[in-house]
Amino acid sequence: MTTLFVDDDEGILAMYQSQCEEAGIDALFAPDADEAIRIIREGGVTHVICDGKIPVSYGHHPAFFRWHVSGDCPDRLYAKMVVIIARNFPETKFLIFTKRYDWFKGRLPANLSVVFSCWPGLELPKSRSIPRAYMQDGTETRVNGSELECPGNCETCGMCWSLKKAGKNVVFEKH
Repeated sequence: MTTLFVDDDEGILAMYQSQCEEAGIDALFAPDADEAIRIIREGGVTHVICDGKIPVSYGHHPAFFRWHVSGDCPDRLYAKMVVIIARNFPETKFLIFTKRYDWFKGRLPANLSVVFSCWPGLELPKSRSIPRAYMQDGTETRVNGSELECPGNCETCGMCWSLKKAGKNVVFEKH
């Protein structure tokens, strides 16, 4: 198992390198997205830690990949890495739910599905071109019944990767 650390701060990378050596962790280090993609393409990387925040399982080319089951993009570098990785692995369909819609504006790769996480009380973006995922906890009043209902298992369903193409939104029951 090899972990790749990606960070544009040389001091942070040096800190990770020192900690990994002390702990006997097999790790590689990249100062930018281009170097990270080169290392990933060489193979053997099983996890990527982008900007020191979110670990992502990696190392093979799955047909479908969902970025984090809970949480969100911690910063713009992370969001940029999501787009760069999707562009460099066109054989995989990527999916990300995010409240940070503004970090994913512009031309996105066709294999990257971005879905806006609409929690109760969260202001919605003006654009309706991005699919929305509503979290229903009994207080969400913006759902109108036309949304697809999440059956609760991405591994067997996969509908959220095609929400934009279907022109649909999705609603999740709070869990």
